[in-house]
Amino acid sequence: MKYMSRKERRVAIVDAAVGLVWEKGLGAATVRAVAEALQASPGQIHHHFGSADELRAEAFREAWRRMTPALMHDLETLKPLARLAVLIAGPKNEQHVLIQRLWRDALASARMDESVRKAVREELLHWQNVIASALAEANAQGDLSQSLNEDHAAHRMLALCLGLDAFDEVVGSDGVNFDREVIVREAIEREMGFQFEEM
Repeated sequence: MKYMSRKERRVAIVDAAVGLVWEKGLGAATVRAVAEALQASPGQIHHHFGSADELRAEAFREAWRRMTPALMHDLETLKPLARLAVLIAGPKNEQHVLIQRLWRDALASARMDESVRKAVREELLHWQNVIASALAEANAQGDLSQSLNEDHAAHRMLALCLGLDAFDEVVGSDGVNFDREVIVREAIEREMGFQFEEM
């Protein structure tokens, strides 16, 4: 590894870890694999991260941080409830596969490691706030037929999303008619007394 300042070295380590995450999944971001990608020693990686789990947690944060601006940009043009449907069902583009894999890997890792659990918790709370903001905007525009507690509704919508992810992971497409977008739209309609226009 060529000479870099401490900050530059840490950035290079995280960049290499994120590259592995995109290519092979969160579990691939090991100290050894990152060191190999940088032509460095594992000791150089451990100098910045106390464990592989801390490295994976930071790789998850950074991967999601890099993905979020493009996703949010795509959502800006949508009305609040359409935005909500995409936030929960996921975008209909190539990013969706990466988003699903990243979150699936992160949730699995979070069950076993506190560093990754903390990173996932931070992002889930942020995601819940984005959902609550979309609900508050829809409520302010009079799009909802009933008043609701946006935070509680955001929790329920987030739980739906995580449940759908778990269902999809376990059941997959093995003969099950599973249209995530339809399920999400129906849940939003029932939850909020809102009727989407036909697609």
